[in-house]
Amino acid sequence: MANRVLLGNRATGGQGLYVSRSGEDVLTTTNPLAFDSRSASTLTVHSFGQGTSQPNGFATVQLTHNLGYKPAYAVRWGTQNEVAGSGPTATKSFTPMYWDSWDTEDYNCENEGEEDEECEEASEGYYCGMECAHTDVNRIGLDIAYGGEYDLESGQGTYNGGTIYYSYVIFSEPDFTDGASL
Repeated sequence: MANRVLLGNRATGGQGLYVSRSGEDVLTTTNPLAFDSRSASTLTVHSFGQGTSQPNGFATVQLTHNLGYKPAYAVRWGTQNEVAGSGPTATKSFTPMYWDSWDTEDYNCENEGEEDEECEEASEGYYCGMECAHTDVNRIGLDIAYGGEYDLESGQGTYNGGTIYYSYVIFSEPDFTDGASL
């Protein structure tokens, strides 16, 4: 895995905070960096933080910045499996996204395998992720989903109650991403 972040002396830049692009080593890359604290066009950090959420299905976290406008921001998250030791130190992190895996089957059919008005569908699946967006000009909302199987036939779900770890940076510059996380 490539070194992505360096706070200190970089051989080709001196002292600073450096972040490489995905898959590139911050110590050796000759490509443009994702972040370079020496750059005149670097975004200014307004606030940053981290937290955890233990949703039993879905949860919402509000990040309040009180800037009075919608700023640029970056959010990353991971599950308990991606956090190692007591640090917590993330071994992986994800950009805001949501994924699920569902299986749908027909049941109560008179003629199995055929289209039938009497057939009903049952779905079950697993979902996990985080979506984020500006709630208003003073807050960014994180919608967190972490679950287990959910059966539409019975309307019952079993949730594993796992912890989602998230971190964020809110910049002073107005949002230029149409609401998306950097």
